[in-house]
Amino acid sequence: MVESIGALGFGFFKIDDGTGTLWVYSQNFGTPSNGSKVGVVGRLDVQGINVMGKTFGLILKETQRRHGTF
Repeated sequence: MVESIGALGFGFFKIDDGTGTLWVYSQNFGTPSNGSKVGVVGRLDVQGINVMGKTFGLILKETQRRHGTF
């Protein structure tokens, strides 16, 4: 996990698997702290979203999360 933006239990965070990054929208799980190792499951959404002046293109809508070592 690289970067996060969130409040009141929902937000966005960027994951990095070493081959690239992807923004994740978390509606039910909150945003993990910077540097956390998480695994996420969700659905890709290609519509652009603008939040607090930041535009998100391709995002993953999170439906499950795992914490720990991967």
